Amino acid sequence: MRYYFLLLLLTASSLKGNCQDNKTGKVQYSGMYEVGMLIGKAYTKVNSQIVQGISFKNYFTGVGVALDPYGFRTIPVFAQFRYALHNNKSSPFAFASLGVSIPWNNGVIPEKYYNSDDTWHKLKVGPYAEAGIGYKVKLNDGHAMNLMLGYCYKRFNYTERTNYYTDAQQQYEDRYTYDYRRISLRVGFEF
Repeated sequence: MRYYFLLLLLTASSLKGNCQDNKTGKVQYSGMYEVGMLIGKAYTKVNSQIVQGISFKNYFTGVGVALDPYGFRTIPVFAQFRYALHNNKSSPFAFASLGVSIPWNNGVIPEKYYNSDDTWHKLKVGPYAEAGIGYKVKLNDGHAMNLMLGYCYKRFNYTERTNYYTDAQQQYEDRYTYDYRRISLRVGFEF
């Protein structure tokens, strides 16, 4: 957790961007770095994400990538939409993210048979979604801090091939699907 926070601070201190009030109606670049907790039925994990996009008045749209270690480790890639109630110094907002969750095999599930080129497990890309609310506080230098609470969903699935040798070789494929539903609590830096 300390390393995520340190990385967030180092990155934020080197940014030259500006998160000014967008009351003029101009489209502006905006980016966010967020770190937080995924709280689920089984345990709690730290995750982080980066979202880059454009803002127009009270609206923001962008694309993001995250590290999601809850359950099986995945890399979600998503589009995010936000709407702030107003452009004052502090503002509540609502957000929604929709995308895919790409599995990142860390050796827990072997993909190949030992000493063979035959595929044993095949990992599959699954859906990813998150929706929630947040509160943005603009800082004096034009940047902003965000606090967000959301509901997060991802699906991880894979197929497993098994060879049985009786009179002749037979192959069976089993499919496994895991749905992860969690509460997300994040703090972020917007520039």
